[in-house]
Amino acid sequence: MRLGLPQGRRNVWLHEWPAAWRPDQNFHDFVEKNGTAPDIKTRVDVLAITPTTAVVRVDMERDVIGGDYTDFHTLIKLNGTWHIISKVYHMYGG
Repeated sequence: MRLGLPQGRRNVWLHEWPAAWRPDQNFHDFVEKNGTAPDIKTRVDVLAITPTTAVVRVDMERDVIGGDYTDFHTLIKLNGTWHIISKVYHMYGG
């Protein structure tokens, strides 16, 4: 699984404030290690959209390790394809 990021773009995941940064490869390694989440429930809400930009909220319950999250994604449409260009999230207890 790979995020649809523009060429050369890297995501950085912030797990603890102020500075526990981890590159997106760790996220993909986590997915490969833990597998799928058959009991996950998700809801996606488009909070704002223009012809070339969007802000989306993703609520997830019961991921593969039992975590619940709210993500906020910023997207851009390039050459007809949507790309996630930023993400922040909150992990609820779990």
